[in-house]
Parts: sequence; structure tokens; C-alpha cells
Amino acid sequence: MTRITLPLAVLLLTVASPARAEEKKINAAVVSVVKDEKGCPRDLGYIVQKDGESDKAAGERLQSEFPEKKGVTRSIAYKDNYKKNKFVGTYVVVVRSKTEIKRTDTCSGIGFGVGFGADEPSAKADALAMLGRSWINFEAAKHGVDILLSEKR
Repeated sequence: MTRITLPLAVLLLTVASPARAEEKKINAAVVSVVKDEKGCPRDLGYIVQKDGESDKAAGERLQSEFPEKKGVTRSIAYKDNYKKNKFVGTYVVVVRSKTEIKRTDTCSGIGFGVGFGADEPSAKADALAMLGRSWINFEAAKHGVDILLSEKR
């Protein structure tokens, strides 16, 4: 029977465990207005935190790119690369519908989705799921999908 001393056991755990340094948090958001001039909700765009950008700086960039306007109620759907406190990866994909998605009889718009994963297919699936939750009538085959961002961070 082989005995493993404590320092060797710690070394083995360190080598066998995934590197925690790669588990960097990446924040993102899809910015929408609750009601536009027609009284309809619509997505304005997205923001993804840049490498090395602090949470505060990303928030300031969001404010400058999508400033609040008098009489317009803005909605921000925040998202990061953790699901139920579990790291999902540093691959980020942002998608946008190619055509307008009908929300009601009088409202339609272009939708956005942000997704994270270990690779492009999982991040894209996550982004499409977000788009589908925000725009319940979205169908990828019917509305088409543009990939606006696809990269490993």
C-alpha cells in the first residue's frame, strides 16, 4: 500500500483540479425600452464587459451607450457566465434576430440574446435560449439569426 504524504496530496489536487484563474466572471446585458413611442417594448442593443474592465467601468459604458431619456423606461437584462453559481465557461456569443419578431398584434421588434459556454455551440444555444425567453414568439428558422459576437475570453 502506497502512502501519500500531505504535501504530495495537495500537489496532486492542485494539478488535477481545473485552474480557478480561468474562471473569470464576465458580465453582459441586453438593454431594452419597456415602451417605445408606439407603446411597445423593444431591444436597443447589448453590452459585454471587456477583458480587464471593472464592473463599474462596464456600468458607466452601458450608461453612455444607452443613456436614460426622459419619459422612457429602460429595462436591462443582466447576465453573466455563471448559472446557479456554477461556472459555465468564457466563450461568449451575442445573437440578434434578422427579422422582426411579433410580440402582440401591434408590437414587433428585433431581439437580442447573450450566451456563455465552454465552446461556441453551447454559448450560442444559451444566447438563443435568452432570446427565446425575452421574445416568446421567436423561432430561429423563421426569423433568422445574426451572430454579432462570438469569442473566447
